[in-house]
Amino acid sequence: MYEVEEEPDDLTAVDRHIAEGEDRVSEQIARIERLSRQGQDTGRAQDQLNMLQAALAQWREHRQGILDAVARRTSGH
Repeated sequence: MYEVEEEPDDLTAVDRHIAEGEDRVSEQIARIERLSRQGQDTGRAQDQLNMLQAALAQWREHRQGILDAVARRTSGH
């Protein structure tokens, strides 16, 4: 359970991680496109993209968990 005082800080940190993750995903997509245009193998870059996307999904789930905890607390459950 999240402590009331920690929720805003936790949410701010998660939002920062999500934004950074989105930036990294965008950069990796651009890298893959560049490699592809150059005719280079993109397998490892695609694997890295998949890992970045998985981490981003986890941060989004964590964020939703914080929001759910806030909603439960504010609804009295």
